[in-house]
Amino acid sequence: MQNPTSFYCRAKPQGVDAFKIFDQAEHVFIGYPLIRKHQDGTEFPYDPTCLDQCLVNPMIDSDWDEQIQRHKQTKGFKSQQFNKNRNFAKKISIGSIVVIPRAELGSVYLGRVVSDFKIIGNPGWAADYMTLREDKKLNIDDSKKRHIADVCQGWKVDGYKRVDLSKLPAWLRRSLFGRSTFGTFSNHPLDPTITASACLQAIYDGDSILTLEWTEDLDEVKKRLIENLATNSFEHLVVSLLQLEHTDEIWHQTGGAGDGGIDGLGSDQHGNVTGIMQAKFYSDVAPALPELTHGKIRRYAAVLLPEHPKSINGDTTLLDINWVAKKTIEHASRLPLAITMRVRGPFN
Repeated sequence: MQNPTSFYCRAKPQGVDAFKIFDQAEHVFIGYPLIRKHQDGTEFPYDPTCLDQCLVNPMIDSDWDEQIQRHKQTKGFKSQQFNKNRNFAKKISIGSIVVIPRAELGSVYLGRVVSDFKIIGNPGWAADYMTLREDKKLNIDDSKKRHIADVCQGWKVDGYKRVDLSKLPAWLRRSLFGRSTFGTFSNHPLDPTITASACLQAIYDGDSILTLEWTEDLDEVKKRLIENLATNSFEHLVVSLLQLEHTDEIWHQTGGAGDGGIDGLGSDQHGNVTGIMQAKFYSDVAPALPELTHGKIRRYAAVLLPEHPKSINGDTTLLDINWVAKKTIEHASRLPLAITMRVRGPFN
């Protein structure tokens, strides 16, 4: 039997927040439905009351492969997204936990999959879904856009539970803020015994989160960094640590569009640049900063994961997770994030 997989889904087909329909139907749906074709290449008539007849089920291998070949005869057809959906669907099994993020509400909605993948021929929520689109002043031409087909294929869940977004550790939250419409979660990047599925299952079951005890243990601090940091907050933390290391200098976080790859900039009291820093939340090889021919400017390459990235050539100092954790402990009394993570230093 296939092990349950934890995954996320945005629940926003063709530009509309459709969680209300997902919740009402007690289902999680994935888009990109593939319309069935006859042998001569003509499409089956689209019928939102018989969707199981006019759509191709991605779980039936021989039928899917044959239908993809027929579609490839159509100029401009791109099979990548359809095959991506199919490969994703094959990973999901009964017991899997789905997360639907709504960061603007400070929430996520969790559901447990209780059925195999299926296509619902005549969705009872079709009219409600079209009304939802109409209320949002979005396209409602179902004959051309096949909107109802977006909410007919997927898995039944045993209801959704609202959970505060903050109850998900950062190593899970990071996956929710990208552009992908769906995807699976990776396990804890430092501790392979902590799986995404087990963590989300515990949250779904309402297990209480253990109260963090104050610590100055290096390995525990490294875990807490992973559980609390995202890309931007990592950049800010490194800049703060460099500021605390060099109190006679002025350090700024500079990351953003047009930053030229520089995320931190240090200067003396006269405005002369003393150091530059580039941060990568994840990079197998530490970033290479530009060679500088003017002045004595220090260069720092900060990498949080993996724990031991490949070093870089040249006069650049590598700031890895061990350095970050050590300095977080050392400067805990003056670092707000240390309070958040309940990290104390030797003098606290």
